[in-house]
Order: sequence, then C-alpha cells, then structure tokens
Amino acid sequence: YEIRNCDWSSDVYSSDLEIAREILDGREGAKLNAVLLNAGAAIYLVSDGIMIGDGIAKAKEIIVSGKAKEKLAEFIEASNQIPA
Repeated sequence: YEIRNCDWSSDVYSSDLEIAREILDGREGAKLNAVLLNAGAAIYLVSDGIMIGDGIAKAKEIIVSGKAKEKLAEFIEASNQIPA
C-alpha cells in the first residue's frame, strides 16, 4: 500500500500540528493523558526501581516544564541543517 502526499489534505496536517501543540503546552485532557500513559510506560520500562506511576509523573514533569517542547525545537533546527 502506498500513501502519497496528495492523499492527505492540508487540514489533516494543520489538525495534527494543533493537537501536538496542545499536548506540548500541557493542555489537560484525553490527548495529554494518552501521551502521558505511553511516555510514562516507556520511562517505566527503561528505568530500574520505579513504578509506572513514577514514569507517568516524570513524563508530565517533562511536558509541563517545557523540556519536551524545547527538545522538539532542537530536533527541528538540527533536521533543517541536513542538506537535501
């Protein structure tokens, strides 16, 4: 199966971008909760001696503090430096 850019409207991209911004801004709700659960589980799996709730709390701290948003900005800047 092949997906081409023309198969998606720009509305999809702008909607996804809006959702990502809401999450990275720490806007409370189901979307943030889903991200916290996934990120928290990942942190739990790679960390010794913590409970999953600790992983979720760490994920929330990273998002609410703005560190996740900062890291995304660094990634975007670095990826824009790669020659095409």
